[in-house]
Amino acid sequence: MEYLGLLGVVVSLVLTLTLTPVGTQVTGGLHRAICQLVSNGACPSGPGSENGGDSALPNPDGSGSGEDGVTTLPGPDPKDGKPKAEDVAFEPDKCILASETDKQKTVMRILFIKISSSSEMKVTQWSDGSVTLDSTGTVQGGVEGGIDFPGLKKWGGSASLSGSYTKGGGGGGRWLFDGHQSDDPQKDLENNYNDAKQFAEYLKGAAKCNSRPPGARSAELGMICNHSNKDKLPELEPDRQPDLDITKTTSEKSGDVKFGKSLRTGKENKSVGQVTGKGAQGTWMNDTLVMRGNGEITFVYTMEINGRVGNAYQGEGSHMQQFYVTYNAEDYDKEEKEGKDHRPTRLRISTAERGMSGNPGVDIRGSVPAGPFNLHVEGGGGKTDTEMHTEVAELDLKDPKDSETVENYLRNGEDGEDSGIKQIHNAGIPSPHSASEPPAPDATPFEKLLHDKGKLSSLDYKVNIDWWKAGFAISLGTSLHKLSTGFKLFGLETSHEHEEQKLIGDPTYAGAPREDGSRPWLPFTKCSSVKPI
Repeated sequence: MEYLGLLGVVVSLVLTLTLTPVGTQVTGGLHRAICQLVSNGACPSGPGSENGGDSALPNPDGSGSGEDGVTTLPGPDPKDGKPKAEDVAFEPDKCILASETDKQKTVMRILFIKISSSSEMKVTQWSDGSVTLDSTGTVQGGVEGGIDFPGLKKWGGSASLSGSYTKGGGGGGRWLFDGHQSDDPQKDLENNYNDAKQFAEYLKGAAKCNSRPPGARSAELGMICNHSNKDKLPELEPDRQPDLDITKTTSEKSGDVKFGKSLRTGKENKSVGQVTGKGAQGTWMNDTLVMRGNGEITFVYTMEINGRVGNAYQGEGSHMQQFYVTYNAEDYDKEEKEGKDHRPTRLRISTAERGMSGNPGVDIRGSVPAGPFNLHVEGGGGKTDTEMHTEVAELDLKDPKDSETVENYLRNGEDGEDSGIKQIHNAGIPSPHSASEPPAPDATPFEKLLHDKGKLSSLDYKVNIDWWKAGFAISLGTSLHKLSTGFKLFGLETSHEHEEQKLIGDPTYAGAPREDGSRPWLPFTKCSSVKPI
């Protein structure tokens, strides 16, 4: 009962996951993963197994799921209706066909202080034949704390809770590749994509040339390096959009259960360390990103829930919601100075659910006592193949009344009391799919606006992720019965992730509202006419 009580602490932390379909899968996965580790008997296959039902969650070996061990997520029915003339205005101009993203992150911890530096480069293919390349970098600093429950000694494990808050900034740039334009958009995409990949290599080479260590000939060698690197530039140089100034604030809460083995030696059976693998983990993150550039200022609010289950991680799923709101930068600054309400010009809502996938990799940690200190070494890596279902809602806020409706929802709360930003981070974002259904009698002005004028689309992607991480730390802590608390004197962690997404299936969009208030889902031809590379 004591061990189960400790497990309950971690499970209670990730109860938020039960608010989403992915959360239901993760919660069921926690129960099954723990059962498989601590019981010799048969374990239930999922939440509905006790009633003879089937689980939507694949087993760690990939069984009980869709093709290749991937759990498919439900989307709109593309046969919901037939296109009409008025539907043309509701079809988005383009969609994302594919993307390739490289992320690098380094985290340093000193006592309760957390400092992180991250960089990201993303190449995106669009259905209009153009390609964009985004390169950004941010540095954040803040505080972090946690608490461990080492009561799972019977299985060489423990449970923990942790939280952090960081804030910082950075910059970035975007390059547009659309120089190849002909009557064949497929060929244009191929040529623009090749230029973008070639330019990405040029940027990587320039970064190496500009990061040479100081020395007697450092400046001279840097000039030679940059001159040689120019050979990597594509024949048609891209259009560069103005640089972005970035401000970023992140808060994160997580909990995990670890299982492993104690290492002992000698006749006294003295402990010399421990090796553990995380059996289950839940993470909840809020992120606010502010980007300023090209005469605009865009606020991006993100809420993400992530769950992993299995011995040293065998299954993973996530749910993410994002809310983009864009203002004219000059008008925004003037309104801010005069204390007036702001008026956004564009709005974009995006939701993404990534189904449970088998064998995303391993995450192993080892620790060795050294007097009053503990030395920790952590590492892991793996490859994940899964599918992601995304829904997008877009609003052009040229009408002042529409702009006011969005601003009231975002800043003041539609009831005039609660903060709209707090609504987004605590209650979630309205689903684009729900906006295609007839509005309820008590629908808010914002929900009615999304239904009446929003451009809604539904897309599915194949996702491949290749990642690794490594780190070490020196900690000092104290134990109080079954509870231990402490802090890291010093820690350093680095990680890398390469992610590829490619459009699959039949993309759809929601047509114009019908007499009964519904918006049928129709083939998104502007998205499917060109195939991803």
